Amino acid sequence: MNYQKKIEKLATVFNVAKADLEYLLAHEGTPGTTELLAAPATFDYFGSLAEHECHMARLAEVADAESLINACIALRDCGYADPTVVEKVNDAARIVGDHNLLDAIEGINEQDALLDTILNGYGFGGQHMMVLQMDGTLMARVPSRMLGVAA
Repeated sequence: MNYQKKIEKLATVFNVAKADLEYLLAHEGTPGTTELLAAPATFDYFGSLAEHECHMARLAEVADAESLINACIALRDCGYADPTVVEKVNDAARIVGDHNLLDAIEGINEQDALLDTILNGYGFGGQHMMVLQMDGTLMARVPSRMLGVAA
């Protein structure tokens, strides 16, 4: 079975979003794709290195505050600890060029604190959650209190 068919099959098994699947298909041989191909049936894609790689790729494409917020939410929710996140998030924040944000995050060297500071600065810290369809076609920020009502 070729790489594409294997990844597509695993994406179905592990509920990989369509946007993540596109990244995984285009990046054969990365540590995350290797992890995914060798994953046991009990593997949890969410919080994995493969998911983290997908979010880091989005972070590298940040062009505005909206894309920075989306990348930070995804990285926060993934929860994969990576020492390179701080530098790459700071680089993305410089691209956005929000001087208030840059002043607020100056000197923060811890991944969770940095992501939380950015999200709180834009009004998306702990108050909102991202909601995605499993195929990645719908994305919305929903206030956490509304998720509690719907449950």
